[in-house]
Amino acid sequence: WQVQIDQLALGRSEKDATLPTLSFEVNGRSAHGRMAQAPLGAVAQVARWLNPSFDAAQVALTGTAKDIEFDWDATQLVGRRLRMSTTVQRASIASRSESFALHGLNARITGNERTIDLDLESQNARVEFRDALDEPIKDLRLASRIRLQTNPDGWKLTTSKLTLESDAARLTVSGSMTSDPARGVPAIDLRGTMPKADIEKLQKTFGTTLARAFGANAGRLSAGRIENARFDLKSTLDAA
Repeated sequence: WQVQIDQLALGRSEKDATLPTLSFEVNGRSAHGRMAQAPLGAVAQVARWLNPSFDAAQVALTGTAKDIEFDWDATQLVGRRLRMSTTVQRASIASRSESFALHGLNARITGNERTIDLDLESQNARVEFRDALDEPIKDLRLASRIRLQTNPDGWKLTTSKLTLESDAARLTVSGSMTSDPARGVPAIDLRGTMPKADIEKLQKTFGTTLARAFGANAGRLSAGRIENARFDLKSTLDAA
């Protein structure tokens, strides 16, 4: 049998922002559903309803998810019963405290009940670090594959390679971000490299931030090139 739902609201607070038409087909113990598009934040709410350990409340998600499809098969093992896919355009992710934000993301998302893979890409991403950067970093080129895994205790984001490029430098990062219910903010464990960075361009983009992070001597550098910089970061999302 087939079902079509129009103007679906996920709660009383969303009654003026209903979702587009949702249609699905049910055949015995399996189902297939589709939706042309929906706000990314609403999709995250549905994901949390399907898997409560995925706590998206610690971050704010905006953007549009398109070509949403899902399949449910009750005959499969737990964790493999749900398969979903969607394409996301012009997405943003930010901490609830607004200390960090990343804008201008495009992504292809696939996954099941416990694991979600995100293929991220952007040619004009913008990064904001309220306590670390005086101005947003704009026009960044970004590429990465990120895996989100959930379990009864929370969730974990991992990437073996996230690349950020600008005219000043190319930054490659690997590591993880893990939910921390005790602290209430995610924990960060990252490693990064920055080869062949142009110091003059770095100073124009990060001048006061470099001095704050590495001392007054960093602010005195005005020309040349950094052959290969490396860093390790262990912190929390709001403190980073």
